[in-house]
Amino acid sequence: MRKIFYLLLFSFLVGGCATGSSTEHITTPSLINDYIAEHIIEIEAYNTKYRSELNDLANKIIYECAVRKINSKKSISLEKLTNIILNGRVIYKIDDKGVIESAWYDGHNQSQAQCVNNNAVGYPLPDPKGVEYIYDQFRVEVTGDKI
Repeated sequence: MRKIFYLLLFSFLVGGCATGSSTEHITTPSLINDYIAEHIIEIEAYNTKYRSELNDLANKIIYECAVRKINSKKSISLEKLTNIILNGRVIYKIDDKGVIESAWYDGHNQSQAQCVNNNAVGYPLPDPKGVEYIYDQFRVEVTGDKI
């Protein structure tokens, strides 16, 4: 009985600490999603206004994280190809000057998350006008023999 009590107390303390620290900085996916839901109008306006700049960033990330890997292979199986391509949502945390502080990639291939983050951090975007997070989408379209 005493062990169960200590286990419950430990679980409560650890859970309480984790909850307390996650509300200071929006870092968990659910809190980021909550932020986006609350500020969707501002984020969509930013994404629409600066679509060209976001496309430039997406092209840079796709080149660094996918195209280089594909080009380095003489032949590549479809299975390995699907592990290289980016297909999913990315959320950027930006500072008050528009510089990306971090990127959270939520896609089918989580092994690419670090590459996405490394290539996004430090990338300058236009003035966010109070928006802390923006998002974009990587989409893969397969038509015939082209991806």
